[in-house]
Amino acid sequence: MPPPCRYHEAGERCPHGLHCKYYHSPRRGAALVRCQFYDHGHCRFGPACQFLHSDEKPVCHFFSRGQCRNGAACPFSHEGPFGTEGSVCHFFLKGECRNGETCRFLHQQSDDQQTRSRYNETIDSPKKLAMFLERLSRHKGDKFCLDALLEQKGSLRNFIRDLGVCELAKLFALLGRCGEVEKQKYEQLIGALSTSLIIGAPRYIESISGEAQLVACTRVLVDAARLNRNFARQVPVVRLVNKSNNLGVKNETLEGLLMRLKIHKDSGRLSLYRVLGTPQKGG
Repeated sequence: MPPPCRYHEAGERCPHGLHCKYYHSPRRGAALVRCQFYDHGHCRFGPACQFLHSDEKPVCHFFSRGQCRNGAACPFSHEGPFGTEGSVCHFFLKGECRNGETCRFLHQQSDDQQTRSRYNETIDSPKKLAMFLERLSRHKGDKFCLDALLEQKGSLRNFIRDLGVCELAKLFALLGRCGEVEKQKYEQLIGALSTSLIIGAPRYIESISGEAQLVACTRVLVDAARLNRNFARQVPVVRLVNKSNNLGVKNETLEGLLMRLKIHKDSGRLSLYRVLGTPQKGG
């Protein structure tokens, strides 16, 4: 066997090509480097090219992340373990997919993926909590959001009162989405946050500008009052009614929620009377 070609071993194109008297190992040097001209369909050296000519294209780095703009014209493969439309979107797993329902990847999780992908970061300030809520509000998976909020219930409870109205809006919207996912987990979350939610609600209610926001906020407060009878008396029912009147909302669902909220508020007063031993009117 002749000695190895120094050009080929160095990963360079051998000027002698197939006529080189030295050995060109197919496992070394330039043979492992893909020919960019062949990948684009016009290598002028043909079989004499010392770079790799293979129809097995490498997976497109951008396609695997849902960002390839070249589509069918892309010279790289749009297939493989990470580049198929049947694979799970890794942005979705992190709660950061901006493509939403138009994403070509799956927005779903296995049990193991749910466990690995939850937010288990340390939130030790209102600023970090605001950033957490911003990212989570972009996530399309309601179950994912519920699990993430539940993991951070301690931080939420500590810093809700320090949030601005924009962050409170995101929080109430997220809680409104989570109410229909898993009742037990949802009630565990609302029970842990009920006092802070009721205290923080007045500031948020003043900023509400739409019917959907008002309904979502009222629904969350109904659950907070139901799960925290001792603090239910502090629920800002009058503010909610006034906001409904100011917005001109005529919504049977909202009216029903407000009625339930008044009942919980009155029950909270009765509970307080019983605890303090205060005489009740007519009793």
